[in-house]
Amino acid sequence: MKDDTLLARWLAGELEAEELAALENDPRYATFLRIKNNFEQIERPRFEGGPMLEDILQLEKNPARVVPLYRKSWFQTVAASIVLILGFAFIFTRPDKMETANGKTLAFTLPDNSAVVLNSGSESSYSSWNWDNNRNISLDGEAYFRVAKGKKFTVNTPLGTVTVMGTQFNVKAREGRLDVVCYEGKVRVGYNGKETILTPHHSVTVEGASVKDGVVSAGKPKWIDGELEFEYEKLSAVLGEIERKYDVEIRTDLNSGKTFSGTLPGNDIDGALQTLSRLYRLTIEKQGKTIILKSMDGKK
Repeated sequence: MKDDTLLARWLAGELEAEELAALENDPRYATFLRIKNNFEQIERPRFEGGPMLEDILQLEKNPARVVPLYRKSWFQTVAASIVLILGFAFIFTRPDKMETANGKTLAFTLPDNSAVVLNSGSESSYSSWNWDNNRNISLDGEAYFRVAKGKKFTVNTPLGTVTVMGTQFNVKAREGRLDVVCYEGKVRVGYNGKETILTPHHSVTVEGASVKDGVVSAGKPKWIDGELEFEYEKLSAVLGEIERKYDVEIRTDLNSGKTFSGTLPGNDIDGALQTLSRLYRLTIEKQGKTIILKSMDGKK
């Protein structure tokens, strides 16, 4: 596109048929069209012509001046350039934000072809427009990463960071607890000013000042296949995962210090609740999408 005025004349609707056809074949045409449409949707201020006309008619009349036509073209070119610059800045500098509602998961690909699966009730964002200089991903919730060979990036959570060293791994950051599991390769986990490197089938759990190392035998997290897996987790955390998985609200007055380890079904909410009911001695009451759990012993 060698003609510097081509885009300006396109915005003004002044292109010849051959020029328009050439522009439409340009690989960037879809982007130009998206920018134009975005700005056309911006609400324009209301124009009160009546009062302005009365003010103009009361002004002293001066001889008319002839304005050369080239000035109009120059103004249109500058205006169009400003619109395009602002449009590019608006569209290409926005972070890519991914999020999942309760009961849903989402798979997407990063700019380096690494694959990500976002678990229910989670959010992630990154900058695809500046990926080569800013290989950072923000995560609030849980996600499984399958990194493209030779690629590196950092996952930032409210509880710590995980730096990729070519791997498959899972990151979960919820309710003040960070769980990281490495399934392949290596990851560097940063937390509370410290660092640890995980190798395949090793995990680390950080909760406040407590740090626990672990060993896993599976090749991927069970939630990928629809199951809910827990390792010494509080009842509130377990119920939170059930809420996100089944898109329900759970109310309980039980504040048990007993932790739960094991697997719950991801396709049978009644079975999951019955398991917890037997373990924690709970009664189950359903009211639509609201579930009420109460202690059989009257404890709180």
